[in-house]
Amino acid sequence: MPCFDIKDIDPHYLLTYVTQRNFYTHFGMIADGGRKARRVGPEDMLSFPIVCPHLAEQQKIAEILSTQDKLIELNQRKIEELKKLKKYYLSKMFPQNGSNVPEIRFKGFTEPWEQRRLGECFDERTERSADGELIAVTINLGVVKASELNRHDNSSDDKSNYKVVRKNDIAYNSMRMWQGASGYSLYDGILSPAYTVAIPMENINSIFFSYLFKQTDMIHEFQINSQGLTSDTWNLKFPSFSLIKVKVPKIEEQQQIGAYFKNLDRIITLHRSKLKELKKQKKSLIQLLLTGIVRVKT
Repeated sequence: MPCFDIKDIDPHYLLTYVTQRNFYTHFGMIADGGRKARRVGPEDMLSFPIVCPHLAEQQKIAEILSTQDKLIELNQRKIEELKKLKKYYLSKMFPQNGSNVPEIRFKGFTEPWEQRRLGECFDERTERSADGELIAVTINLGVVKASELNRHDNSSDDKSNYKVVRKNDIAYNSMRMWQGASGYSLYDGILSPAYTVAIPMENINSIFFSYLFKQTDMIHEFQINSQGLTSDTWNLKFPSFSLIKVKVPKIEEQQQIGAYFKNLDRIITLHRSKLKELKKQKKSLIQLLLTGIVRVKT
């Protein structure tokens, strides 16, 4: 990797300038090598023309962008801290290692959790329909509208065999349940036949169960109860799902636990939205400041 001495230019300003997509896309076209492995030599790099203000303004621009970078870093760190906090409480607010009570509980709850089979908590929804909003289930986001995902629509043109999902149902990817591809639905819609839809029975809180299903020991249970010779073919249909044993508290405790984690996820989502906006702001600042559209006072 070549190194360069610089003079009369701020290094942070220069680095930002040459790492912009329009810069390396334009000047990369003259680089040596094939389309997938172009190489810019030192001589070529030194010959590239750049437009820049005087040094004091460069330093001011670099300072502004550095401040934005710090805001982005702080927000990223906050998101990671919240994710660690969520992971910690997931391990403490559900019983572990065969216990029938969790280590941390909300005030007023003392009764042991009751062992049940999932078939005592959920029925399978078997309705089919070609009409309705297309829904998807992801590992990280749970149940979402397919239109909100930045991915190609691979769904069948013939949706007559698609499964119906209703608000408050639990939906999961039958072949990816052992990886955590499940969640509770906020929407009415239709799902690919590859998914399984579970209807909560009376005194069952879907939000609580959606977090229970993300537990490490539950993921392991889903894995060992999935059918198939290899991980590519493992499949957890409702009959096998219904036989799995879980520890369940009274409905009031389910509701409080579910609400706590739902609120924590809401806060994480807000910070992710803020992070996205901060990155967008930085991109705009670069566009305005490095082109001279907006000048800064020194």
